[in-house]
Amino acid sequence: MNEKQFYTVRDLQDLTGEAEPTWRKRLARREIPFSKFGSNVRIRREDFERWVDARRISGGEDLL
Repeated sequence: MNEKQFYTVRDLQDLTGEAEPTWRKRLARREIPFSKFGSNVRIRREDFERWVDARRISGGEDLL
């Protein structure tokens, strides 16, 4: 299987269902590491997965 090593903002939008402006704000606030290739922004798959894992809520925590 040929998994992507880098995601675009559009990829993140498709993966999470969150709007592109939301992801651009997160990047502007440096919430998730990214690289720039010219004017193109790319997020390493490993960095995205680490970012998601850090926000995981276990089943024992109160959600409200």
